[in-house]
Formats: sequence, C-alpha cells, structure tokens
Amino acid sequence: MDLDKLRSGSISSFSQVVSCDRSGKVIFSDNKIIPIDPGESIQDKALFFGSEWSSILDSSEGFQSYRSMNLNFGGVDKVLDIYYSTKRDHIDLVLIDLTKQYKGLHSLLQQKNESKIRSQLLEEKNKVLHLEKDIIELKNKQFEEIQKYKDRFLAHMSHELKTPLNALLGFAELLADSDLSEEQQEFVEIINSSGNHLLSVVNDILDLTKLEAGKLALNITSFDIHKLLKEINKTVGSLFRERNNKLYISIDDTVPQFIEGDEVRIKQILFNLVENANKFTDEGEVYLDLKHNENDGLLFRVSDNGIGIKEEDLETIFNSFKQAFDLSEHNYGGTGLGLTIVRSLLDLMKGKIDVSSKHKEGTEFTFSIPIKTFSSAVVEQNEIVENEVRTGAKILVAEDAVFNQLLVKELLKSTQQQLIFVDNGRSAMEELEAKNFDLVLMDIQMPIMDGYETIKAIREHPEERINQIPILAMTAHVMSEELERIKGTGANDIILKPLKKDHFINSVQAYLAENKASNDHGVLNMSQLNEISGGERSIENTFLSTFVEQTKDSLSDLVHARQTQDVASMKKIFHKMVNSFNMFEMPLREKVYELSEDPFLDLKVESQTIDAIVDIAKKGIEQAQKRFK
Repeated sequence: MDLDKLRSGSISSFSQVVSCDRSGKVIFSDNKIIPIDPGESIQDKALFFGSEWSSILDSSEGFQSYRSMNLNFGGVDKVLDIYYSTKRDHIDLVLIDLTKQYKGLHSLLQQKNESKIRSQLLEEKNKVLHLEKDIIELKNKQFEEIQKYKDRFLAHMSHELKTPLNALLGFAELLADSDLSEEQQEFVEIINSSGNHLLSVVNDILDLTKLEAGKLALNITSFDIHKLLKEINKTVGSLFRERNNKLYISIDDTVPQFIEGDEVRIKQILFNLVENANKFTDEGEVYLDLKHNENDGLLFRVSDNGIGIKEEDLETIFNSFKQAFDLSEHNYGGTGLGLTIVRSLLDLMKGKIDVSSKHKEGTEFTFSIPIKTFSSAVVEQNEIVENEVRTGAKILVAEDAVFNQLLVKELLKSTQQQLIFVDNGRSAMEELEAKNFDLVLMDIQMPIMDGYETIKAIREHPEERINQIPILAMTAHVMSEELERIKGTGANDIILKPLKKDHFINSVQAYLAENKASNDHGVLNMSQLNEISGGERSIENTFLSTFVEQTKDSLSDLVHARQTQDVASMKKIFHKMVNSFNMFEMPLREKVYELSEDPFLDLKVESQTIDAIVDIAKKGIEQAQKRFK
C-alpha cells in the first residue's frame, strides 16, 4: 500500500499516517494525533515502539495490527489501534486514536460497576435492616414475655402475701373493736402497725412496677382536701408519738375545700413525705403547709428539723432502692421506693417536686399539683346516699381460705345475714342451682374452678334468678390488667383485699338494698302510681304508656349521644330520665341524678354505670308493657 492511499483513506481527525525507514526515522507524518518531525525516531516517542520495533521489522507484508494499546507520548496517555505494513525499505503506520471512546466506555463501565456495587450495598443494607428488625422483634417479644411473666409473678405474689394479710389485719381490726385491756389494745396496735407496714412494702413494689410499665391510671374524683389532711394527721399520729415528734399542719385561706384529683394518690404522696420526715427526725418538728394559686394549683411544703441530707446525695434520693443513709448504722427501714413513687406519681399528675436540705439541720420538699376547684354545692350533689340496712339476706361466699371465711363471717356478724360458704367455683354453681341467694361474694383465686370462670358461668346461666344475681368480686390483685379482666367477667363490683370492715359492710349492704328493691317489684315500684291512680286502670295505663314512650326516646337519643361523645346532650337525657326513675323508685335513680348534674362527666369512666342504667330502663319498658297490655 502506498502512502497516498493511506493518506487519502485516513480522513478522520482521529487517525494519523506515519512512514518510517527501517531504523525508525520518520520520513512523513501528518501529525493529527502525535507531533513527529521528519528525522525523529518513532522509537523515541513511545516505549512501545522501542520494544516492539524488531517484531514490526520481521513482520510479513500486508497490514498487521496492535489493538487498543495504552501508550504515553511525552506525558500524554493515549489509547491507540496501530496498523502497520512492513516494506523492504520502509514501514507505513496508521494510528487510530480511540482515547475518547475508551474513556467513555470506561466511564460507562465504572458507572455500571458503581451502580452494581450500590445495588449490592443497598441489598446488603436491606438485609442488615431486616436482620435488625428481626432482632428488635425478638427482643420485644422476649421483653413482652418477661413482662408478662413479671406481671403474673407479681399478681401471684400479691395474692399470696395479701391473702394472709387480709386475715391478719381483718381480725386485728375486729379485736380492736372488742373489750380489751390496755395491754391487749397495745398488742393489737403492734399487730396492726406491723401488718400495715408489710402491706405498704407490697404496695410500694406493685405501684413502682405499674408506674414503670405505664399501667397505673389516675382515678379523678371530687374530694375534700381539708378532710384529707386531717386524715393524714390521724393516720401518722402513732408513728410521730413513737419518735416524740410533732406534726403541724397549716392550710392557707387560698385553698378551696373541694378539688378534683386522684385522692388516693395525693394522700399516698403526702403520707410518704410526712412519714419520711418523721422517720429521719427525733424529738423534733415536721410541718405540712398547703397553699393554692391559679397558675400552679396546689402548693405543698413538707419540712422537718431532722438529720438532713448531704448535698452530694440530693441528686440520687429519687432513685429506686436509694436512701441517703447507711442502713447498717441507722434503723430507718423502708424499701427505698417511697420518693421514687412520689416523683413518678407527680409526673403522672403533671406536677413538680423540689428538695432542699442542710446536713444535720433538716430537709424541705415542695411540690405542686395542677387541679380543678369548684364550690361545695356541686360536690354535695355527689355525696353517697346512705343505704338502707338490710338483715336476713342469704349470701353465698365463695372463698377457699378458711381464715378469710371466718373473717367474712365476723365482719358481717352485726348485719345478721345468712351466710353459706363454699371453697371453689364448682361448689358455688351447685349451691346457686339448688337454692335462692340475694348476693354472691366471689374470691377470684380458687382451686378447681376460679372466680373468673365462675362469674362467667353465672352470667351465662339460662335462669334469670341466677344470671341476674349481684356479684361482688374479692381479690388481692391490684394490677390493672387483672382488675379489667375481673370487670369483663360481669362482676358488679370489686372489693380489694385486705378487707376493711366499714367499706366491706357498706358495699354488701348497698347491693343487698338494690337487689331487694329489684326482687320486690322488678325495676318499677308501682306504689306511687297506685296512690295516684286510686286503682283506676286507665290512669295507670296512661302513665305507663307515657313512661314507655319517653324512655324509648331517651334510650334512642342516648345511643346517638354516646356515639358522638356529646356530653352536654347526655346530661340533658339523664335529666329527662330522672323524673321517671324517681316516680317508679327504679334502681340507680340516684346515679341518674348524679350524672345529669355532674360538671365533669367522663363517659369513659362512667361507661359501666351508663350500661347498667340503660339495662334497667329496658327492663322497666318490658315491665310496663306487660302491665298495661
């Protein structure tokens, strides 16, 4: 091939034609890619030509090639296809510059590789995320299982501890009311004090567990805060006398008498702080001061002139199981949970607490609780109506612990009721089917057939005299899940152990009185109507048909108001129902009135009560319709 043909064929700006003699000196170059002057040696331009020149010289005639060669020309990197033809006296070369194409291809390959790497990384990341998710789910499952086991263990231990405590404290209370010598009375007080101390330890552990699990709910009611402080003074009196301390309580004029809050938990906070102040003070003084302002709500201050707390210990006194003193050197006792519970309860109430102290001089706790206040007139409407005392009722008591059977018998002795005892649920069902009873007292944890199963069986029984009987569940369980489970079985109410005499008797009498009214005349007492009608059936029918029509309308409106959570409408509906409930002396008539006047009516809190009112209203409609047909 001659040079002209090569030159004419090489029209691309990416190709260069070079002709050299056999020593490598350039005869001609069009310099489109690499500048080479005639007379220069091509072997000096790139190491490739120097190393391969002898092979090029030995090549046979015709075009030969080197493909995709990476060459460096004076510091410039090129990717070339090299075509050459070896003649007898010279060599012709064509250089094709593929640098740009190779860079583009390299970039594409790099992008492809990077994309593949990213895809692989993403895939691996997703695998890691899935693995982490699986690990978290496994940990959560394990945590839930541990928590469930912990709750079951605490519920069981609560029952096992509180069952003997129930007998111990119950009989101590009965003994205290009997004719004892001064020395015997002192012994009973020691039993009471020791038993209540053990009970407070159990309750502290259970309360802390519920607080940590977020399962402790506040029970907001209206109550007399002045009365509560008097109760605190009465409760701790004997404890203060033991250490020769004095308690001074001051209530500012700004403090309203009636407030809305969780009475039990506020009392628990105050008792813990006052008891602590007494515990760490000898022959000294403790002050409990209460003020009120619109911004902070109730402002409490509990101070003492006791041993105080070192500054370095102030940061840790709210930690669980922490006391700022060496218990091996001081006889202070306690679980070390009191202040932890105080702070947790205040957090739940959206309150605040601060502490200041000087070692060997005394300590001061101040805390605030946001509350609602209202006049005494509103609260008086919510006063509990004293129940009519009923005697001679037949009560079935299902309780497996012999000591607790004896305790129930002694607690109710003064009410002159007829008590039948069984120690398991199966026996309870047999007694109910064989005899008529006015009330059932049901222990929850029993052998053979427990309280849950038994209450459910009673409520599902086909006979109305059995499935409608009032049931009071007795339990040492305080975990919210257990209490909700008990409510879900159909028990009318729950009485917590240890049984307190007055509360226990009042609860029993309340349901006996209500059940008597129901048994005497259904849910409608016709005595007032008989007086009005004078025996005229037409007048009775007019009243009864009006009652049926109005009550049906009220129930229909009630359903809609509950669905829309319309509290104002609910109160109006209850207000309309008050007259009918009073006219026929229907059960829960006082509660209907309370709900109609309650300024803080909470539909969730009162849900079970509303259900009971609806049920009574429906029964009243049925009874009225049967009478005037």
